[in-house]
Amino acid sequence: MFKKFTIGCGGVFLILLLICGGLAWKIVGPSKSLVISPETTFITEPLTPEGYVDYPAALLDELREGVTPENNGAIVYLQATWPSGLDEPQQAIVCNELGMEIPTRNGFMLLEESPQAEEIQAWLEDGGDLVFEDSKAVLRSASQAPWRREDCPPLAVWLDSQKEDLDRLAELENYSHFYLPSDEFFTDPDALLLEHQLIFGKQARDIARALSARAMLAISESRPDDAARDVQTLFVLSRVLSPEDYLIHHLVEIAIRRMVIAATYALLASGQCDVRLLEEMVKYQDAHPEDRTFLVSINQSERYAGLQVAQMLANGCDPADLTEPLYIEEEGAKRLLQIPFDRNVMMRQLNSHYDSLATALALDTLAQRADAIAACDEQFQIAVGKIRDPEVLSRALIEQSDRGRLVGDVLAAMLVIMNTMPLRTEVETNLRLRLLRISIALEQYRLEHDEYPETLQALTDKLDQAKLKDPFSDGSYRYDRRGAGYLLYSLHIDREDDGGDDPILNIYGGEFVESGPLAYEEGDVTALLPLAPSKFLQLDEE
Repeated sequence: MFKKFTIGCGGVFLILLLICGGLAWKIVGPSKSLVISPETTFITEPLTPEGYVDYPAALLDELREGVTPENNGAIVYLQATWPSGLDEPQQAIVCNELGMEIPTRNGFMLLEESPQAEEIQAWLEDGGDLVFEDSKAVLRSASQAPWRREDCPPLAVWLDSQKEDLDRLAELENYSHFYLPSDEFFTDPDALLLEHQLIFGKQARDIARALSARAMLAISESRPDDAARDVQTLFVLSRVLSPEDYLIHHLVEIAIRRMVIAATYALLASGQCDVRLLEEMVKYQDAHPEDRTFLVSINQSERYAGLQVAQMLANGCDPADLTEPLYIEEEGAKRLLQIPFDRNVMMRQLNSHYDSLATALALDTLAQRADAIAACDEQFQIAVGKIRDPEVLSRALIEQSDRGRLVGDVLAAMLVIMNTMPLRTEVETNLRLRLLRISIALEQYRLEHDEYPETLQALTDKLDQAKLKDPFSDGSYRYDRRGAGYLLYSLHIDREDDGGDDPILNIYGGEFVESGPLAYEEGDVTALLPLAPSKFLQLDEE
């Protein structure tokens, strides 16, 4: 009897042991190998010697496609801006890759590196109680509104000294490609794409400020053709400087495009544009469709950078090595990454988030894209919330597939969600460019009739009626002629008429003010003339 009892207990114990062992294996046992496929890795070649996708090599191959020294505008850009922030080893590597000789003369010189920087500093110290305290702040101020040479003589001297190189940048319009890769592709092929040093983005913004400041100076000196030429160069710069199409490049592009808009409105408000110049501005704007390069980015560089990290995690990389580039601060997320998970489920989940964003960006209309981006953002916020959801975490504790899905969501929260705000900004900037096109037509009308029209319908001979349709309402853009100017606005993404209150430009009650109560999502997108009076060196910092 005792023997039977002992055998029975032993059997139960063995069963329990098998169950516990199976459960433990299910929880912490190794997951299946990563399968290379469009659903998991998005691209399937080229491969590393270990058989994994080589994302840096794939990106480099795609960036090189169709590029020759004859059609590559980056060579002109480097010649005009040399040494372009590159140190000596980088110079040889980049020039060799582009098939160009190392320039023998330096090009554009940053203001803070020029002899005029000290003169501006001395001028500021003698100028009393001014808002800004260094040369970069002075340039930023000068790029935002018309100013005179006597306002800051050293700044004018510096701009004059940079004329040859700034003028050269206008040639970028004549090139079909702009290939300027990070030197890390060649010096450290295994480096994370997320950690490439994108020095050209920062430099491009400094160059854009110089062009904008020069345009503003030309306006004050009644040289509208020179101002328009610099504005056009700014526009070209904003369209070509995305060599690897990373998020940071797009942010710089948007910032430059905002300079284009501000400088063009300053030119329109100056009253210096004649019929010929306005026609040239119309022709140029109509020849260049709205920028939608974020779609390329989501399906290329941004996705490749994210999937490279995910693939490294899937193949056993220590999560601690990726905490910094991923900006992972949530302790629950850090612990989750240390437990075995289904690698293929994780890759598919992350890919699905990129797919959602790419689908949103591929939609036809501005309003459709804005709505879809907002929906993606909401889904990403839900994904972030899962990290703190006890029910989700308890399921993930048992099932590797659930853990894989959750890890994919965690990575999406770190890698994909940061794209949604710039995407909304791109929608807003494109909307402002549409308003700018209408403003040019309004200025054409004013030249013909000595006043602005009562309604936008008077522009039928100057503008396609479809361009008067507000994408965020059922009718046209709101327009109100006011004395010597007008108020023109779109309802923007909340589709509520706020009377033209614009929280970005600080327009409230039809006037420019210091600040207002609305958040970004709540206001309209507005054009208001006359512009607010601006005093040099008294503008808000960006």
